[in-house]
Amino acid sequence: MVKTPKSEDFPLLWEKVRAFCRQVTACLNRFACYPFGVPNQNEVTLKISRTNKKQIANNRFPWYNYTGIRGEGEMVRIAILEDNAQCRKSLQSYLKKYAEENQVQFDVTCYDNGMNFVCREEDKQFDLIFMDISMPYMNGMEVARKMRADGDDTFLIFITSLAQYAIQGYEVDALDFMVKPVGYFNFSLKLRKALQKLAVKQVRPKIPIQTRDGVQMIELDQISYIEVRQHNLILYTDLGELTIRGTLKEMEGQLSGYGFARCSNSYLVNLNRVISIANGQAKLQDGSEDGVWLTISRRCKSSFESSLVTYLGKGGSTSC
Repeated sequence: MVKTPKSEDFPLLWEKVRAFCRQVTACLNRFACYPFGVPNQNEVTLKISRTNKKQIANNRFPWYNYTGIRGEGEMVRIAILEDNAQCRKSLQSYLKKYAEENQVQFDVTCYDNGMNFVCREEDKQFDLIFMDISMPYMNGMEVARKMRADGDDTFLIFITSLAQYAIQGYEVDALDFMVKPVGYFNFSLKLRKALQKLAVKQVRPKIPIQTRDGVQMIELDQISYIEVRQHNLILYTDLGELTIRGTLKEMEGQLSGYGFARCSNSYLVNLNRVISIANGQAKLQDGSEDGVWLTISRRCKSSFESSLVTYLGKGGSTSC
């Protein structure tokens, strides 16, 4: 029998409802699936322990986005490349001030020239780099060109004495630039913009793949293309080839809206991996030096090229 609450109990019940709503809101801010948007919170790994095992085995369940930039308590790794000691000290003090004002943590490493940065330990990686253009031994542009040639897409903010030098930053896809002398207000605006873009950059959609060892989460940007062969799908990834059961139509539906398009009845292509199109073929980055060429069928030619143009128009990084 359901007990009817008395009128004097309503304030207490209402307060409980409000408390519950606050808890739900806090959870949604920390644990967010992709369909609900990307919150400005730290990264949280979503568990799939309750997901139907049969759906996992058949590769037929919603895949999730892991949002934010880092786990709680972790630091944003920042490098400062500046040969002027006073400028380095100023940038360090700005970072310390920004961290205190915004409750963030930075792991800052300084280099007094580009050569020392290039010759650093291989496992020393960064999320953001403030780089002076004019430095001895190896200037900022030379360092940036080498980084991009090595496949390093770390965000760069150039610091220069002359504004016209900043134009060179477009050659290496620099995020922004600052002209000396750098003031804190301008610095904080540039830094905030970089951190926001860093959060978006590190949102990496993943798809669950059933392997012999269990379920493996594969980041979509690691997939070059997918081939259907009989009743199997072969995923060509940066980690190697993965074979799963399924149809290309089902996979195309799952990846709809995430930069994948058919170039033929046999292949589903990651548009971010397209290097060029020539003679009815698409050249893709697949981890090899020469790349791989896939045939574009007449039936799919129009839709594939249209998808590629739309993808580029939305800011895709394909260099077609």
